[in-house]
Amino acid sequence: MRNESGLVVDDETHRAIEALSTEYSWLVDHGHADRAADLFTSDAVMSVAGSEVSGIVAIRRHLEQRARSQDILSRHVVSNIRLTREAAGQVRGTIIMTIYRKTGEAERPQVIIGDVDDVYRLETDGRWRLAQRTLTPAFVVDGR
Repeated sequence: MRNESGLVVDDETHRAIEALSTEYSWLVDHGHADRAADLFTSDAVMSVAGSEVSGIVAIRRHLEQRARSQDILSRHVVSNIRLTREAAGQVRGTIIMTIYRKTGEAERPQVIIGDVDDVYRLETDGRWRLAQRTLTPAFVVDGR
């Protein structure tokens, strides 16, 4: 695929990165957030609504805590994936993420629609991983 910068992201790379984002969402939504840390590079940075976690150790700890949160039910829906190759082995991406999140006994879920800015890096094992993930909420609808 060619974008306005003219840098091509081939179909195989696009599919691999789309699968990476889908896997992250599935793991978090189905009680395996602790395994989602394996999708990040060792020097990754993750920022959600201004709260930043740096390095794989801190990201793993953050995601392990999420996995232990049994009272949270969520579904992450990924759409509008747009990718730009920055350099060999590095791609920048933007996606729209819609998150349905219900905590405890709440009757209705909170809905968060946000912009996700990612940097993906091709690691030496041939797998794409997240080097940076920033979620900025655009809309939040309280479920109460």
